[in-house]
Amino acid sequence: YYLDSLAVDASHQGQGLGTRLLSAFEAQAARLGHKKLLLLVDQDNPKARRLYARLGYHPDSTLDLSGHVYDRMVKEPARRRA
Repeated sequence: YYLDSLAVDASHQGQGLGTRLLSAFEAQAARLGHKKLLLLVDQDNPKARRLYARLGYHPDSTLDLSGHVYDRMVKEPARRRA
């Protein structure tokens, strides 16, 4: 399941909004039955990269798009036991 865009206005950063938005994204992916989550983060945005890493995403490749280098980050949530 791919997250295309996520942004929190600078005046609202640091209030947990990014974490809540990612939680909603992950919940939707789970409801739809997706087993792998993907997103891109600009390497010039270390704050966002730290957030994604803290939430369990890890880089698995890099991409050069329109002169910007992005890390592709992946998360494979643990399956729940029945």
